[in-house]
Amino acid sequence: MSALRFCVFVLLTPCWAVGQSVPPASQPTPPSAPETVVVPSGNLRLKGFLWRPAGPGPSAAVLFAHGSGSTDAAHTSGFAITQAAEILAPVFVKHGYAFLYLFRRGQGLSADQAPFMQDLLQREKIAHGDEARKRLQFRLLTTDHLDDVNAGSTFLKNLPGIDTHRIAIAGHSFGGQLAILAAEGDSTLRAAVTFGAAAGSWEDSPAIRERLLTAVHKSTVPLMLLHAANDYSTTPGKALNAELTKLGKTHILKIYPPFGHTPDDGHNLVYTAIDEWEPDVFGFLDQRQTLRYPGKSGPKLATDSYLAERFFQRRALRREQLCPVFRDMHVVLKPHSKLAPDVNSRLIAERHIRSQLRGISTHQVGPLVTIHPDPMAQPMSEVFVVRTISSVSDYFAGGGVH
Repeated sequence: MSALRFCVFVLLTPCWAVGQSVPPASQPTPPSAPETVVVPSGNLRLKGFLWRPAGPGPSAAVLFAHGSGSTDAAHTSGFAITQAAEILAPVFVKHGYAFLYLFRRGQGLSADQAPFMQDLLQREKIAHGDEARKRLQFRLLTTDHLDDVNAGSTFLKNLPGIDTHRIAIAGHSFGGQLAILAAEGDSTLRAAVTFGAAAGSWEDSPAIRERLLTAVHKSTVPLMLLHAANDYSTTPGKALNAELTKLGKTHILKIYPPFGHTPDDGHNLVYTAIDEWEPDVFGFLDQRQTLRYPGKSGPKLATDSYLAERFFQRRALRREQLCPVFRDMHVVLKPHSKLAPDVNSRLIAERHIRSQLRGISTHQVGPLVTIHPDPMAQPMSEVFVVRTISSVSDYFAGGGVH
């Protein structure tokens, strides 16, 4: 057989990202009416709206934490809070996510569970001054309302039809701060997305600044920070981005052009500028995939870096070389350690992959990876089709490639 040149690509679309994006040309089906669920939070019984995507499941899920800056308990960001939930739900459902819009204590459908937060803050300010109000806001952020968000996460993890390994959190304004703190305390979350987090409190509250910077320092959850240019302030996003960059942690900062005419308009982009942030947010969420491998004590999570490590251990390859990382409808050749990807290192990696495939009996099972012509690759005399993705757990458990 004459020498051919090859490259690697995934033939079929994998189904193991956190959520599945709908092609732009498709028209989303409006979700059915939400299920009103009861979420225990200590002695409280919070309510939430839950939507589920079509299909048998288990599905990925997003917990959404609303803001708390409205003038009354029935509204958020200028909308009735139930309407706000109904604005966001179709976007997440069409991308394959279950969506839980949790009404925290004192607000929305949970208004009967505690006083409205803004009422508490106003009373504290009148009684003891503005500094006392700031201290109370910080306490509510780091205790009661964070407890509610953690309760929402626990609720989703115990809900039938939800993949407990594919849960993310998103939040707006005060809820964005809560999302950051929740991600710090729960490393099983696949991602956190914030809209205008701390935009109204960053400059005025050194305690909140320090707490959020500490949170991103400790957290291992990938974080997306979103602001409009005319938000109350973009400083929190920039400061957290600088800290995350320094730490080398997975994150994205996106500052969109101004929306509307006022800082209120910019701050509320989560509800009013969906077309702008939708592709960015779901591109980010869909990349936070999960693979599982069987361990001695039961199934565990396997991250890309873990798979890379195991690949080198099994095949006795050196860490300094590249390895395949399976993700997002194609195979990415990515450096393990600190090497920058380039043509030469790519060719080294491909040669090692091919050397391991030679002589292995192959057959087509499940999602396929195959080798096809590419002028950049080294010549081979055979074409191999090997199992991956759905069978990677079997491989690392000791079965190898069949």
